[in-house]
Amino acid sequence: MPLSALAASPSPTPEPIDPARVTPGVLGLLSLLFLVVAVFLLWRSMTKQLAKIEFEGSVPVDPEPATGPDPAAESDAVVPDAGVEATEAAPDEPRPSD
Repeated sequence: MPLSALAASPSPTPEPIDPARVTPGVLGLLSLLFLVVAVFLLWRSMTKQLAKIEFEGSVPVDPEPATGPDPAAESDAVVPDAGVEATEAAPDEPRPSD
């Protein structure tokens, strides 16, 4: 067959694409699975990192509570001074208005 005969023959026209038959296929499934696994691993890592953080003012949890009196409660108690009048407020407390 000569080359001129091949060049003269018309090329076949492609069939129209049916939108109802277009699917994501294997590549779409693998992409979705990759994203799900990546999000799960990031979530687990974030949970571990947040568990390591000690927030200011947080009290560590004691698994066995003390059975005796709390020594911190006794040392933090404020004993009023007998020489201070009742109308005087401490420096960190607001003064009552007259």
